Amino acid sequence: MKRQPPTARPFLRSRQALILEAIQLDGEILFALLRRVSTVAYKHLKKHKIDPVLYMTEWFMCAFSRTLPWASVLRVWDMFFCEGVKIIFRVGLVLLKNMLGSSDKLKVCQGLYETMELLRTVEPRYMQEGFLMREDDLDLSDLSDDFDLADLYENPAGDSSTDQLKLV
Repeated sequence: MKRQPPTARPFLRSRQALILEAIQLDGEILFALLRRVSTVAYKHLKKHKIDPVLYMTEWFMCAFSRTLPWASVLRVWDMFFCEGVKIIFRVGLVLLKNMLGSSDKLKVCQGLYETMELLRTVEPRYMQEGFLMREDDLDLSDLSDDFDLADLYENPAGDSSTDQLKLV
């Protein structure tokens, strides 16, 4: 393996730090949205101290290409290119709500390990493109059809508290 010139190392480290910081912010936004969309899933993840970065990093960094079947990935990407980043959040919310959104589903997830295993192995019925894109499955009406993610990225809460995220 070829060594990088010394001048490239600080650049790569700072670039990696920026990417990780963006993923952390995306996780905070997703968690705040989850609290409004599915309080059952939100409370379960909070109870077991499961940070969003543990399950959503692969989803967001790979735009679901390593999680969903190819037909679903293409549908998600198509909508992403048409409607923007909110589609990535919407698909993540649909998955979380349907996998963890009821007390019956949580009976098999009594702890961190079981919950993480469930989130890593999405059931095939939740991965179908028709299921993921159903508007009626995810009630975002109180969040508005378009939440302004650009505004959230600029100032997620002023004091970095996810409880105060501004959703327009």
